[in-house]
Amino acid sequence: MARLVTPPPTNGAAEWGKRLAYLACVLVPILLLVVLVLNERDTSKDRVSWEDITLSATPPMVKADFLREVKAAGRFSETLDVHDPQLLEKLQQAVQRHDWVQEVSRVALVGPHTINIDLTFRTPVAKMQRGTQTHLVDRFGKLLLPLTPYQGSSLVTLVGWGERNSTDAESMKWLGQAGELAFQLQADLASWNIDSIHLVREVPLDMADLRLRTKNSTFIIWQTLKGPSQEEPSLIEKQSRLRIYKERSGSLDSPGQLLDVRNKDGLQRRPAG
Repeated sequence: MARLVTPPPTNGAAEWGKRLAYLACVLVPILLLVVLVLNERDTSKDRVSWEDITLSATPPMVKADFLREVKAAGRFSETLDVHDPQLLEKLQQAVQRHDWVQEVSRVALVGPHTINIDLTFRTPVAKMQRGTQTHLVDRFGKLLLPLTPYQGSSLVTLVGWGERNSTDAESMKWLGQAGELAFQLQADLASWNIDSIHLVREVPLDMADLRLRTKNSTFIIWQTLKGPSQEEPSLIEKQSRLRIYKERSGSLDSPGQLLDVRNKDGLQRRPAG
């Protein structure tokens, strides 16, 4: 009679332990990956990219280039943490330091992922040459490097600030006055055929004035900067005198003559030199 052989009992607990260990080896990395992804998503909700910054005015360069320079100036990271309590202040300071920014009035978080910057950019009103370098000048006398080779080519030229002593405080104050004059006369410069605005200094006499020069080399003495004080007509009065003179004469060019609008009694014409 055949003898029935019974197989040895299997160790069920050991088998299940192996299976659970294998399952853990597979699931743990997956769970860690899920946690990392979720954490990254949560973190990204608190950050703003530079592409999500809006500006209230169009910059004089490509917007991305402008923001990249602001980022470098402020040493910011690739994204901005909206929970940083000093973020908006630091961003405002970095923007204000940019050469082409005249004023920053407000930096605000206007959405979960959007920062808006209210600002005013500088507008060149004149140009000047210092050595081999051309500079643009805004109405406040701020010197700016051109962003393109031909930027400002049609602007009036400022002459007289290219000497070594042109960086002294007095000359830079006069540069601001020349910039303001170029701004105020924008509507008239082309009509009057004005080519340049000159700082004329009489060093031995301790005198200086601003003069307009036409393309045909007639000088108009516009304003006393330093010297004997006298009450001068207003800007509007000086403009009116030259407009009337041009209407009568056809142009402001008077060969061999200087035109002087500073006297309160009216425009004066006298020999040049």
